[in-house]
Amino acid sequence: MDFASRISLLCFGASYAISMVAELFRFLWPHRWVRWIATGSALAGMLAQTLFLVHKGWLSQRIPISNQFESLVFVSWLMAMVYLYLILRDRRLSAGIFVLPITIGLVGMAASLSPEEAGASDAGNTVLSATHGLTLLVGTVVMVIATVVAVMYLVKLRQLRRGSVFSRVRLPALERLDRLNLAAVYLAWPLLTIGLGLGFMLHHLKISDPKVISTLIAWFILTVLAHYRYQPEHRGPRVAVLTIVAGLAVLVSFLGDPIFGTAHLRDRSTHLPAREAGEGGS
Repeated sequence: MDFASRISLLCFGASYAISMVAELFRFLWPHRWVRWIATGSALAGMLAQTLFLVHKGWLSQRIPISNQFESLVFVSWLMAMVYLYLILRDRRLSAGIFVLPITIGLVGMAASLSPEEAGASDAGNTVLSATHGLTLLVGTVVMVIATVVAVMYLVKLRQLRRGSVFSRVRLPALERLDRLNLAAVYLAWPLLTIGLGLGFMLHHLKISDPKVISTLIAWFILTVLAHYRYQPEHRGPRVAVLTIVAGLAVLVSFLGDPIFGTAHLRDRSTHLPAREAGEGGS
């Protein structure tokens, strides 16, 4: 773990930035080596970030999502995984210009926070607390994916209608993007609902907390979207715009602590059962 201890946010953040630059160059010079640089840089960043998270989890004996810093790093790691999955599945897909800016932005926000900020112990609710954190984070990632797909849908629609510079962007067909959006929305809603419900059950949340208010608003907008999407005739640009609104609301609620100046995540812990049992017996 000595090598992992020397990995910093700059290591994988710079790797993703290089991958992003290579993705942009693909529009001017769509050569194979440019795609290799984009893929190789993203893989290197993914490996470094994985070691970074494993090292933090190994040292603290908990899932590294107990505060805003760790949550930002964890979500950016999942987004990088999504990007790699997309380009490895279809090398012609212009996924990087949509996914990588979000990944880099999350790493940048994490760099502005203190990594030493730790969550307080939540004795007796270890597994449920971890489930609360994971469902919220995975639900947030899925909703961000739905938002990215919605943006792709609007870009693809503009391609078919007008062309112009967007013609260089390689995207799936509208029907496929619509199905992906539907699947992502229907997966994000139960995850965020479970996470929100566990949050109220495990923690003494104040309804006056700006983060709690923003989370409830985001959940309400997502609920409206899920109900709207349930009707087959509701599709097209209107659904895409509503998905973007819901996705931005979810993202704002996720970034609530640094935006609103609150300390909600300091009260959340995701210690592993083994760690807690060891401390209880000492």
